[in-house]
Amino acid sequence: VSVNGQAVDQAAQISEDGTVLLPIRAVVETLGLEVNWDRELGAVVSYAAEEGETAQTVFTAKPGGAITAVNAEGVSYEVVGTCVNDGGVTYLTASTLINLLDLYLA
Repeated sequence: VSVNGQAVDQAAQISEDGTVLLPIRAVVETLGLEVNWDRELGAVVSYAAEEGETAQTVFTAKPGGAITAVNAEGVSYEVVGTCVNDGGVTYLTASTLINLLDLYLA
């Protein structure tokens, strides 16, 4: 997997049903976003905060649980997709991650 021509640190996985899963941290950090872990929300992806500011959340994804996006007005809404953890790496359905980050597949 590469983002903007840069290879990410971890490979994609293929689920049992043939769905492509992408490693959240590897993809979003390549884009300059931050990932933190929250026990209740799972992976919390946000724009990097300037010193003294609060980070703006883009989405959260909990393995086996909810995937929630946050729009520009700060309103949260649930997103359809699959989030799994394998060996300490959290993966999200490729199509879902692409949509959440407004990426283009090439």
